[in-house]
Amino acid sequence: MKGKKKKNPRNRKVKTEKKENSIVPTSLNKEVQLKGLFEQSKLVIVGNSVIGKGHIREGLPCQDNFDFCSLDEFWSIAIVSDGAGSRKYSDIGSKIATEVAIDVVKEQANNLPWFRERHLPSQTNWRKLAIQILEEVLFNMKQKAVADGIQLRDYGCTIILTIFCKEGILVANIGDGRGAYLPENGNWSALFKPFKGEEANQTTFITDKYTWDNRDNAIGTNVIIGPIKSLAIMTDGCENACFLLNQWDEQKGYNTKLNEPYPQFFNPLVETISSSYNNGVDFDTISSSWLSFLRSGTPALENEIDDKSMILAVYC
Repeated sequence: MKGKKKKNPRNRKVKTEKKENSIVPTSLNKEVQLKGLFEQSKLVIVGNSVIGKGHIREGLPCQDNFDFCSLDEFWSIAIVSDGAGSRKYSDIGSKIATEVAIDVVKEQANNLPWFRERHLPSQTNWRKLAIQILEEVLFNMKQKAVADGIQLRDYGCTIILTIFCKEGILVANIGDGRGAYLPENGNWSALFKPFKGEEANQTTFITDKYTWDNRDNAIGTNVIIGPIKSLAIMTDGCENACFLLNQWDEQKGYNTKLNEPYPQFFNPLVETISSSYNNGVDFDTISSSWLSFLRSGTPALENEIDDKSMILAVYC
């Protein structure tokens, strides 16, 4: 990115305290900020992380992290990151990923013509910028790994980054997880295709050499153009509850992989949030209801053993 001189990444402060084995509250204290967002722009964003039952049983922390905020009265940003279960400090890695990515975008946003002029960039320009943001995240991880005397791979995590407005969505992703969006006059569609590597059940992470050596495939970017009503991003602990992932093909004799959001999952959520907003329900009540839903709103969510993180944005 060109423009203002970047802050020294060594001076970034990333909070790395361990989470308790319980429901994880919003990663940052957004109460005042979100009330403003809620009241002024008719945009409601809810998000949270819930520790998986398997992590509680094994005495592990929640390894997911998420963050979101408004960048101005037009643009907003949302990020989720899933720490690798096999990596020792992946909960810290996912926290670095979310916090640094948002910091970088905030620092550079006003230097970007398309951001100031309030139009979506081209696919080429967005991909170039997204790679730069992700490289900055990786650089910060490397610096912290050196400072803490640990291996970079121990911070292994996925990342899904979205910058969005009423007129469209920019998305970048590394690894698994899912995203969905609802056009103003249309049906739910997948926001991106998760990349899981060449081997069965393989997941790629931002810290891995494989990801950067194969960036053309392993780092996904996309620009969605057109007015939107809602979007959702989530870690893979949520996908069984809200996506059709496989379908048996009788002729071929095997499951075909799919990436289709369930309208019957998302539509009631959008309707409930829109109705709550239009009827004057306060944001704290909506946010509390969202946390309860993510914990046990469907049998699939309630019985999930993996950590669950989801951010849902609705233009009311």
